[in-house]
Amino acid sequence: MSDERRGPMVVGALTVFTGAVLFLAAGDVIPLPDTTFGGPRWLGPVTPFGGVLLMDQMGVPLPGWLFSWHILLIAIGLFLNLYPHFDFATFRIPGVLQRIGLCYMLVGVFMLLTARIDGTRLLFRFRPLVAAAVVVVISYWLLLYFVPVPGFGAPRFDPVGSWPSVIDRAFIGVQHFFPYWPVDGQVVFDPEGILSTWPSCFNVLLGALAGLTYIRGTVARPEITFIGAGAVMMVLSVLLAGLCPLIKNLWTSTFAVWSGGFALALLGALMPVSVRPIVRRALWPARIFGENPLLAYILVFLAAPLIDAQWLGTPEAPTTLRNSGQAWFSTLVEPRAASLLFALCGIGLIFLVLLVCHRKRWILKL
Repeated sequence: MSDERRGPMVVGALTVFTGAVLFLAAGDVIPLPDTTFGGPRWLGPVTPFGGVLLMDQMGVPLPGWLFSWHILLIAIGLFLNLYPHFDFATFRIPGVLQRIGLCYMLVGVFMLLTARIDGTRLLFRFRPLVAAAVVVVISYWLLLYFVPVPGFGAPRFDPVGSWPSVIDRAFIGVQHFFPYWPVDGQVVFDPEGILSTWPSCFNVLLGALAGLTYIRGTVARPEITFIGAGAVMMVLSVLLAGLCPLIKNLWTSTFAVWSGGFALALLGALMPVSVRPIVRRALWPARIFGENPLLAYILVFLAAPLIDAQWLGTPEAPTTLRNSGQAWFSTLVEPRAASLLFALCGIGLIFLVLLVCHRKRWILKL
């Protein structure tokens, strides 16, 4: 395949890929192979993967970009967690954007330290990235499976007695956790905590490896390679679930491998079809979301408190836009479908904003 087609193919596939997952994750309609606690959210594994691949594809000047980008991304995440009450005593400190920023920083520093300098260019090395990816998933599994947690023992893959939960409670405090997934009425863990950021680096390393493979032309048909490698990773992680359960909220090693394999396979499948005119037109809404993913994510967080604020109804019986909207849709369809229709309406409004930004070429980039 010519270089003229290779670039648009992968950029188009990444745009559609990111947009489709953002669209579905916003509506909580993607099922996860999560064997224990947790809910359907794929924004975590998808965004680091696509972002690192785009970084390598576009030739971003990594050293200067790395630290300013990750600090700004973490700051945006903290602001969104503070909004709208700005209660510093109880606001959530971890978050998706904070995790992405930390993962990018850690992997970016490693890539810099292991790169070769060729004149004025940095040449990233493939083998150290492979070794790092293997070390990350194996070391995290060894910790959870063999190292006893004080007061709980080993192995522990639960939200109360696992190493990630215990460390987060000690260093962050439950008052700064995600409050909406309590265990027996108590908030005891956060899905984007300190220790579970370590295995999340595997997904970023995988994105970097995919980017290097594609750009250097290591394989003749990268899309076939991505699909095959992704399928193998997904099957392997399911087969190993008896030793290491697939748990999104702990980002267990098998979940890291499974989510990375899914991302790789889906990207490979989209690469040849996303450039076809008919498919390109059909996937146009996903491209609108995918070309402005950070803005879409921010808009969702800014809109959520407004949807759940009690500014409708009467003073004696105030209600929220969410409750009112779902109640109205429930007169037309069954409650679960009503909830989905309300979510789709919210996504539609965000789509309209992104469409205006698309036509004006207002793209939020860091």
